Amino acid sequence: MDKPSSIKNPHITVLVPCYNTRQYLPQCLLSVLNQTYSDYDILIVDDRSTDDSMKVIESFCAKYSNISYIPKKTHTNVTDTTKIGIDMAQGSIVTIVDSDDVIFPNALSTIAPYFRDNKVGFVWSKFKLSNGGNGWSHGLPSGASLFEAMRQGWWKGAHHKFIRKSDYKRTCGLNSRFDRSSDYQLVFLMGLSGCGYRHVPEYTYWYRLGRQGSLTSQGRDKQRRVAKEIKEWISKMKPLSR
Repeated sequence: MDKPSSIKNPHITVLVPCYNTRQYLPQCLLSVLNQTYSDYDILIVDDRSTDDSMKVIESFCAKYSNISYIPKKTHTNVTDTTKIGIDMAQGSIVTIVDSDDVIFPNALSTIAPYFRDNKVGFVWSKFKLSNGGNGWSHGLPSGASLFEAMRQGWWKGAHHKFIRKSDYKRTCGLNSRFDRSSDYQLVFLMGLSGCGYRHVPEYTYWYRLGRQGSLTSQGRDKQRRVAKEIKEWISKMKPLSR
């Protein structure tokens, strides 16, 4: 599909939820600062890190005017951290980059033009894995809506996604009681919002596998259990008209 033509690209907030990733955070932030796209800011939300992550954050904020941060008062979980970040984001479009991952220089410039179409509220692209493989990001099954596909068990929208904040705000928002599930919840919620969506078959993201404390290190059983709980929660709701 050709990229929609219009007048202006949107301002994008790159949200970086952070907790004890001092080792990887500089590489993450530098990858965002290396974008070919210019109209963006970086918002870091720190979930009370106990390592030196805050020193890294303060150093980058002092050096780059387009980086800001929110230090949480208490440690909760990544879902709550992500929810706070989306609520506080300046941009009309928000994308989330895990603090131990990186994005490719073309990431924002590749996706931004799709949001010139005001009907589009959710866009996802392809990603690479740190083991050299390709991530599980694909288009929807033929004829299925995003919400119905998710209800039926489709889950190929990770890992790099962009949301229109106004569409997200029409939903009930992320549920913080589901820890380590913001990715899965967000796709479901954007389907629930009734917004238009696009899958972009280009690689924009690099995902780190196996870091201690990450979701993938928790095992598939936990992921399946959380996914089931979220599906039961959201499936009771009716998709909104836009």
